[in-house]
Parts: sequence; C-alpha cells; structure tokens
Amino acid sequence: MSYLLSSAAIHIFVYCWITMPKQKLTIEQVKKISPKTLLKIIQRAKNYLKTNDVWKDMCKEYNVDVNVIDLIPMKFGDLEVSARTSRGVITFSWKLLEGGDFFKNVHYVIHESEHFLGQCYGEHPTQGASDGNYLDNKDEQAGFQRQLEYIDD
Repeated sequence: MSYLLSSAAIHIFVYCWITMPKQKLTIEQVKKISPKTLLKIIQRAKNYLKTNDVWKDMCKEYNVDVNVIDLIPMKFGDLEVSARTSRGVITFSWKLLEGGDFFKNVHYVIHESEHFLGQCYGEHPTQGASDGNYLDNKDEQAGFQRQLEYIDD
C-alpha cells in the first residue's frame, strides 16, 4: 500500500518536528549514536553553513570556495571543552548532542572552522589554546569574533 502526502501535510510534519522540544539524551545514549548518523548530523551543519553569510565572508577572506567545508574533517569525541581544532581536525564534545539538537550548536562549527582556515590557509601558524593566556590568544579571539558574528546574524 502506498501513501501519498500532500505538500501541506509534509510542511505541517516538518514544522512540528522542527518546533517540538527535543528530548534530552544522556551521554551514554549520545555515544551510542551510529557513525552514519553522526556524519549526517555534521553534513547537515556543513550544508547549512554553505548558505550562511558569515561562512561565505570567512571563505572570501581566506580565498577559498565555500565548499571547502566538505573537506574539513569533523568528528565527535571526549573533550573537556565544547570543541577543539588540532592539526586541521575539528572535534566536538559529545555533550553538544545531549540536547537532542546539534543544529543549535552550529556556532561552534563556525568558531572551529576559523581555526581550521587559519591553520591550513593562513599566513602564519596559529597559536594553540593552551599556549599562554587563552583570552589573550589572537587566534582564539578571531574564533570568538566569528562565533559572535554568526550568533548575531
């Protein structure tokens, strides 16, 4: 038996799914999410950012195409902080998935992607977060600036 849904019914379903409160997950549940689903979550964020003005401006400044985001390695892992970029790989804390909606945390993708672009396309090596005073670190300040631009957008 085949069911055909009207366009209106599909829009209502999508609206309800998007606006319904997401179920909070435990860290144990989050760590059991399949790698395939985790990759889909990350890809959804990447696809969205390709259309975002802050991301487009970042790419212009580094003279790279917006699709470079598809080449940035991203994963979830055990971290004491929300996210980290090391040697061109972005790792997000499992904790960012506990709310049931990673999309609300896309500003971390912007922040860490600023570090990625600086590390891979910048004119000088970036300073690590643990090298000296964190708040005086110009590379961290650049990441926070991009994050704020995204949040304000």
